[in-house]
Amino acid sequence: MQISIAGSTITFQRKQQRPVRLTSRCIDAVTFAVDWFPVNVRWGVGIFRRHEENRVIGLLENEKHFWRYENAVVPESDEQHEARRSRSPRSLVRVRSDHTDMPLLHARCGNIAKVMYINLARRTDRRVLILNELETLGIPWERIARIEAIDAEHEKESPLECCARSHIAALDQALSEDLEAVLILEDDFQLIHSERETRQRWWRFLDTVPHFEIVSWAHNCLHPWGNSGSGDVRVWYLQTTSAYVVRRSAMNRLRDIYLQALTERRPFDKVMTRIREDVQWYAMKPALSRQRQCFSDILGKRVDYGC
Repeated sequence: MQISIAGSTITFQRKQQRPVRLTSRCIDAVTFAVDWFPVNVRWGVGIFRRHEENRVIGLLENEKHFWRYENAVVPESDEQHEARRSRSPRSLVRVRSDHTDMPLLHARCGNIAKVMYINLARRTDRRVLILNELETLGIPWERIARIEAIDAEHEKESPLECCARSHIAALDQALSEDLEAVLILEDDFQLIHSERETRQRWWRFLDTVPHFEIVSWAHNCLHPWGNSGSGDVRVWYLQTTSAYVVRRSAMNRLRDIYLQALTERRPFDKVMTRIREDVQWYAMKPALSRQRQCFSDILGKRVDYGC
């Protein structure tokens, strides 16, 4: 779907269909309304405002649907925007339809192929809780893999080092199965938003940042890369590995930085973003998930990380 704007004239067109001229009215300097009746009576009136998302500029309709300007990745100034708008029509492409009924793991390039959760054999309580969360998201059982966490009670390494090796084991399995992308979770994973909002946020991210290589669903101490507005951001630094999606192109580099942290005997989640200049690392903002308040085997006490 595409709309073109030339002054007060707005035209809507689907592929291989005739264009439809729409009625619009100005609300204020940055907001206008469009009557969708000639296209679809159920769409009602759309309220549009200028919006930037993941360094892509466009229009946000009803605070829900994002339309991006064609070939406009670097944000324009307001003066440039007005000058360009007055000279010629601007084409916008709706990059996100209503994904309410689309499964989280729907087949498409770059999307999650499998969900892997890391779980100690003795923490059956956490296993039940995380499987309930994944069931809420509608993840098919055959697309879920449990990674046996390395237990510090039986090893000579610290709990944090064993955690790092467990994440390496998850990456090794993803590489051995040649998966395009995996969602790696620690077993205290807990959704922050509804199942519907989680899916919509994820699909909007895939639409606007199809080139991502790693994206953190949860984070602590987040520092974006450069100046950023609201919404999902490119990462300069963050902590926590409780929930993240990694694509095949970044798996080996992430595995290497985890191994390097073990060699340096440093917390792996505090050094992992060193690879930020080599991979396209993003963070969902606000976060999609948090760590559940529960007993931590790493700290040996009940904790609430708040993220």
